[in-house]
Amino acid sequence: LACSTFHQGAFGAALDHAMSGLAEWNPAEHSRYMARYGEHPGVSCNTWAALAAWHLGQVERSQTLADRAIEWGATNAYARATAQIQYAFLHQYRDEPERCREWAAETQDLARHQGFDFRVAQADVVLAWCDGREGDADRGAAAMTAAIEGYRRFGARMDEPYYLALLADVELRRGAGANARSVLDEAWHLLEGTTRSFFHEPELHRLSASAELLVAGPVAGVAEVDALLDLAAASARALGSRPLELRAELDRVALRVAHGDAAPDLGRIRAVAASYDADDRFPDLDRARDLLAGA
Repeated sequence: LACSTFHQGAFGAALDHAMSGLAEWNPAEHSRYMARYGEHPGVSCNTWAALAAWHLGQVERSQTLADRAIEWGATNAYARATAQIQYAFLHQYRDEPERCREWAAETQDLARHQGFDFRVAQADVVLAWCDGREGDADRGAAAMTAAIEGYRRFGARMDEPYYLALLADVELRRGAGANARSVLDEAWHLLEGTTRSFFHEPELHRLSASAELLVAGPVAGVAEVDALLDLAAASARALGSRPLELRAELDRVALRVAHGDAAPDLGRIRAVAASYDADDRFPDLDRARDLLAGA
């Protein structure tokens, strides 16, 4: 339930389900559960709780839960691979490619050694995003396209729109707006066949705005881009995802400044930034605080 509700963007429900599972968890019985279901319930509940807590703006709690998943997974190779790949995803959400790469590479090494091919496929996707984010975007886009095809060979589809969003992000970084828009159209098409919301929808809207800006040009597409960013922020608020709302609002302010607005409305950025603890740190929050300090 924690996994399912997380993917629907019901982050509060996902956190509640995960914590309920942990309340019932008996560490002495993990072998019995793993033999039947193939998953370590304690590790899985910690990882889904960590990812949900991140979206709810609970930075320190998210970190603590992810660390505990690593600790609890230390005695079993598959549980350890699960904890590691989820930690990589957490750093991807935070837009921290260097730390994301560290955990994804550890997952890849362990999973290849143990024959956990699905975990290898997940790690391949994330590592390709890191390549595109940190270095050669052309190489990253090609590697990610191949990695997504590898993921699809398992018949897995649940995270496909998320992975396509990562590919679109890399396409945008290499200036390929039309490619990014095509990839995002594919992601939206996948979601049209469902009856549920999807946790990464705010990012799909935000990336669509960036693609539109590249394709339509800095003037012609401004109104539509602004509307897409407004939709991204509203979608994030509807899901209760503070970091995704903050990212969308930062992009919207940047757009307006670039088009002559010397004093854009920083109200939503100020409100979201103020909801975090003073010691919380991640790239978008640092950007927001710098922007507010200079206002």
